[in-house]
Amino acid sequence: MKWILNVETLRNIFLITLFVLVFSFTYNFFSPKGLNIFNANVNSMKKVSQSTSNEFNVISIDEALEFFYNENTIFIDARSPSDYEKGHIPGALNLSTKEFDNYLETVFSLPRNKLIIIYCESIHCNLSHELAVKLKNFGIENIYLMVEGINEWKKRSLPLNKY
Repeated sequence: MKWILNVETLRNIFLITLFVLVFSFTYNFFSPKGLNIFNANVNSMKKVSQSTSNEFNVISIDEALEFFYNENTIFIDARSPSDYEKGHIPGALNLSTKEFDNYLETVFSLPRNKLIIIYCESIHCNLSHELAVKLKNFGIENIYLMVEGINEWKKRSLPLNKY
């Protein structure tokens, strides 16, 4: 039996494929779990604050400021070392999310009894959330995300270290 693809058959294949793709992306966007095929890409388009508020505590800059001088709090900058050097919260550790494996010694030495506040650039940056997930996988529980990030910190002229 020989397969003959005519224009109508090709059109039908195209329409079915298009329908499946549109349905998959739509379902994935509106479903909290999504489909595993597209999960990472489509869910990352959702607002950071929506996705993080369910998994981690979100803290405002005003609230973080209350903990700034507290010895039982550790601020962690999730950005790259070069961004960290351009300006960071004084005393903050730099644990670059993208270079996480290079910081394992620091991760293992983090005190488990202290409050950890993680930040990155801004509410549009997802590095703090990604780092929080990684730290939680290492058993660190007391994690808060300052989702407004360093940009808002700078905008308010709060203390800043630069190299």
